[in-house]
Amino acid sequence: MRAATTTIVAELLREIDATARLADFTETPDGFWYSIRVETPGDAGKALVLPKMLVLRAQADPTTRRTLTTILRAEVRTRPSRDSTQPAREIAAGARSERDPPRLLEADPIG
Repeated sequence: MRAATTTIVAELLREIDATARLADFTETPDGFWYSIRVETPGDAGKALVLPKMLVLRAQADPTTRRTLTTILRAEVRTRPSRDSTQPAREIAAGARSERDPPRLLEADPIG
């Protein structure tokens, strides 16, 4: 059963992006979820948790298969934009590296 579930996810990933690879596929200890990690060139990937029943039903039900495909497509295609926005998020959160230029109005406002 596990080989079939791994195969369906790997096949869908190949349909979405030929360079995407299923790097990890494990069942969570509670038995209700699968934790997967998808790698693409230049990206080690992040864990994605999928409901176990979604993956199992995707093998036989076309509607569930489309749902799983949509989830995987969103993961693969949004990853580059997430990676490019990470520096902006860090700046907005106030995290700066020592190489960053000093901020312009760091002093107390004139009042």
